[in-house]
Amino acid sequence: MPPDQKALNTFLGQRAAISGFVRHLREIHSVPITLPRTNRAKLQRKLTDMLEREMLAILRGDTEDNYRLHRWVALGLTYFHGVPRKVCKVALKEGKLERHEDGSHTLTWEKQDYWIPAIAKSQLLN
Repeated sequence: MPPDQKALNTFLGQRAAISGFVRHLREIHSVPITLPRTNRAKLQRKLTDMLEREMLAILRGDTEDNYRLHRWVALGLTYFHGVPRKVCKVALKEGKLERHEDGSHTLTWEKQDYWIPAIAKSQLLN
């Protein structure tokens, strides 16, 4: 028995992976099933929540190493400036990262400045 619409709706997190399968069901098996429209607001909220969790994990870290700093800057580019995550690696590689006295950073890339706040445990709310 092929999946029905209710079963499909429970797997919307895997939309890209399942879209080809849905097309196969419609064309080969004549199953009346469709992918619901993406709820952009819900998707954006999920992305923001995920970024916030990752940023909090970095803030809770004990070390101030380069890997941690690069992760922080990459997440900050996405969270604060809307730079796609895939682009962040390129921006970090090609751009110039400058540290300020207050611990914040500015990444200059493609004639654009992106300010990222400092990594400070004191900013955490317990």
